[in-house]
Amino acid sequence: FSSHICCFIFRFFSIYFDRKKNIHISTHIYIMSQNALQSSLDSALSSLSSRKLRPLQKQAYLCSASCFDGSKSDASADHCVQGCQALTRAASQIVQSEVQRVQERIQREMVSCQDEVRDRAIKDQEKAQRVYQECGDKVMDKWVRKMGGVAKDIEGRIVEAEKEFERQRKS
Repeated sequence: FSSHICCFIFRFFSIYFDRKKNIHISTHIYIMSQNALQSSLDSALSSLSSRKLRPLQKQAYLCSASCFDGSKSDASADHCVQGCQALTRAASQIVQSEVQRVQERIQREMVSCQDEVRDRAIKDQEKAQRVYQECGDKVMDKWVRKMGGVAKDIEGRIVEAEKEFERQRKS
């Protein structure tokens, strides 16, 4: 699951003016904001991993090992292993989709900051950059605070997936 974390990089916008004083937006990575957000996400996912994901992985490995007990055919053992790993695959997809959803929401909010600067038609480049940076900082601060809740939402979705897998197994 750590591969999901390292790819959680955000591109933001910096503002510049051309010679005709037209405002332009170009991509730029704000390292400080990115690092704070990355650290918050790392912490939330690390906690989620130790509480939920690792136990699921252990359960899948133990289940998979039992698929080779007895005299099952290769096809039967492969089918058994696939079934054992289904829940961990589902959990991985939940983590990926939730991280992607958060990333998309942050990007939309940063575009909103960009729109705010454009709507205000600020002619002074430094002031425009400051307004944008302040808005972006608020977005980053908000999402840093929300990461614990995001992890709880992911955990809740994984618990629901576990219940669904258990219902399917019993039927």
